[in-house]
Amino acid sequence: VCFKDDEYGPGSFRFEVSGFSADVTYHVRGYAYTGDGLSYGPNASFTTASYAFSEGGGVTDAQGNSYNTVVINNQEWMAENLRSTQFRDGTPLSLMTNYDAIVANRGPVYTWPDLDESKLETYGPLYHSSVAVGTRIVCPVGWRVPTSHDVNALADYLGRTVFRAAFSRDNDDLIGGMLKSTSDLWNTPNENAT
Repeated sequence: VCFKDDEYGPGSFRFEVSGFSADVTYHVRGYAYTGDGLSYGPNASFTTASYAFSEGGGVTDAQGNSYNTVVINNQEWMAENLRSTQFRDGTPLSLMTNYDAIVANRGPVYTWPDLDESKLETYGPLYHSSVAVGTRIVCPVGWRVPTSHDVNALADYLGRTVFRAAFSRDNDDLIGGMLKSTSDLWNTPNENAT
């Protein structure tokens, strides 16, 4: 950021900021230190646009599980965790009921959250990474596991600085918070849920 000093006459400066939250009014004001002291520029304010979320068309997997979907910035995302325990072609995934066996296994396997079968319907299975990156597909027809490009586009839309802060447990404005449900499935405090 550079600006002209009094020796060369009045000038201007430009500064870009990002990472604003949606639907919030911000107030900005420039200032400069000169030989005469501190000088302030005029006050300015602006309100950011609301994020555009809309209900998607829904989708059903090969097992007949139906899912709600949501459209965010022209990308349609599942609004629920995948619950399929088979590939799209009908090939079943192997169930593992022991964490050590899951870690040691290199094949397409799944387990129940907390090794508790009653949680499968609500939370969906926990998949071994080979399920997501293999050549066979577990997602419904026309769907896929999001790429880093997909996630980055979502992060850019919701605010890149928020995405970068997602690895900090001290930040209250995480994208994960913005995307999670206000239901009772999340532990208190369920901050920033929408």
